[in-house]
Parts: sequence; C-alpha cells; structure tokens
Amino acid sequence: MPGAMSTNDPILTISDEALETILTVRDREPDAGELALSLAVTGIQGLDFSYELTFIPTEDAGEGDALH
Repeated sequence: MPGAMSTNDPILTISDEALETILTVRDREPDAGELALSLAVTGIQGLDFSYELTFIPTEDAGEGDALH
C-alpha cells in the first residue's frame, strides 16, 4: 500500500530534553517500570493540535497501540 507506514517507522519524535522530563516524571511513580506514555490527539485549532499525555500500564495498551 503506497504511503503506508511500516512497524519500524517512527510515529513520534521526542527531543532529548523532553525524553528526560518524561522519564523523570514516570520514575516518580511506584510502578514506573510497567508504565507507558499514552498520547492522544484531543483537538485541533487551525494548524495546531492539542494532546493528552497520560501514563498507562503497558498491559492496558490497545491492539493498535505502538509500544517502543
């Protein structure tokens, strides 16, 4: 299928500084090793998207979710 992403294609790029912040916040959780960052697009205004970021247990990830 033309234009389709493979499972190896990155779906999100995170800066080193943002990754450090995410890991610092996650590491404060008692079950940090079992958590994944969930990102959902919650809206759009003009050319800007709004997002919701939540830590979820990896076991709660959906079938279509990408875990990296």
